[in-house]
Amino acid sequence: ISAPRNHERRQRMRDMRDLLLAESPCAATMTFVLGHRSMLNAEERLIVAAESAQHGDLALLDAHDGSKPGVSHGGRAVAEKALAWLIHSVAASRAAFVCKLDDATMPESTRGYPRPPEITLTRLDDDTMPHLPNLVADLRALQSEVPNPSFAYYGVHVYRMWDWASAEAGGEPNAACGGHGDDGPPQQSSTLKRLYRLSRRGQRCERAAGPFPFPDGSLEIVGRGALEAVFNSSRVRSYAARHFRNEQPPFWSHEDACLGALLHREASERELPVSYLALRRWEHNLFWVNWADRTSLVSGNTLWAHYTRSAERADYVSSAFRATAGQARDPFRCGGCGAGWGWSPPHAGISCCDKP
Repeated sequence: ISAPRNHERRQRMRDMRDLLLAESPCAATMTFVLGHRSMLNAEERLIVAAESAQHGDLALLDAHDGSKPGVSHGGRAVAEKALAWLIHSVAASRAAFVCKLDDATMPESTRGYPRPPEITLTRLDDDTMPHLPNLVADLRALQSEVPNPSFAYYGVHVYRMWDWASAEAGGEPNAACGGHGDDGPPQQSSTLKRLYRLSRRGQRCERAAGPFPFPDGSLEIVGRGALEAVFNSSRVRSYAARHFRNEQPPFWSHEDACLGALLHREASERELPVSYLALRRWEHNLFWVNWADRTSLVSGNTLWAHYTRSAERADYVSSAFRATAGQARDPFRCGGCGAGWGWSPPHAGISCCDKP
């Protein structure tokens, strides 16, 4: 997902792709997502038109963009573009892997691959850089390591609840309930225990769905089976259409937890065989880069790095990813959600997987 004026970030993402995939330039293409329900000014329209003519990699989807009261790239616009991309990619993508980022969408080409398209990488923040060679290797390998890989839900997970009764009744559209924390799976979570307490009868989240895990937004991967089952459903499409055409506040802007809630609701009610794949924070991702803290620097396990907004940090991360490309990866292990994570899934067909 991109914003009209983020042309420098878009160019850094193109440069990163070219550096990391110099030996296999056809392995990935990029499409930068903007919204056509736009409030772009004349200068922004010129930027978008000139860049599109030069690179041919901008796509305008059915979502708000630009800025006016109630709309900003960091709020309503990002949320709408995130959901619009998931709905759009059901039919638009034939790639083996499709990566949606804020400010860059990277589908990996199926050229030369014997397997049909299966995994769709769906979300990264606009200041996040993915380690393309190692991330693609991880996605390919997981297809033989986890149950129902086409229903994979991959990322650094956290827990939340969502009050659909309030949201669907025309109340607060940002219906997360119970607060949140950074202590998601695979470790035992005090946030999860607190959410379970709040879900009891008489507590303030007793009507809410969950608790459920969902990727924290720095990166999300949804398998193609889950993508088609959830984001091509009439209920999700109707949800998107209703919020996208809303012209009066309150506006929906809480995309991360809501995307997880949309998937959780469909998985629960239709017994979809989702495989939750939890990566480890600060081991498989970096939330930021701090030169004074070695634990925040790229290692061979890093699959993506966040807050790479400056050219200096973007250059460092790209070069470090180039140096660590092809290093050995840890396989996924799968087991019981309750015994391993302390989470009770909505049905027995759901799997919980992580890396040792």
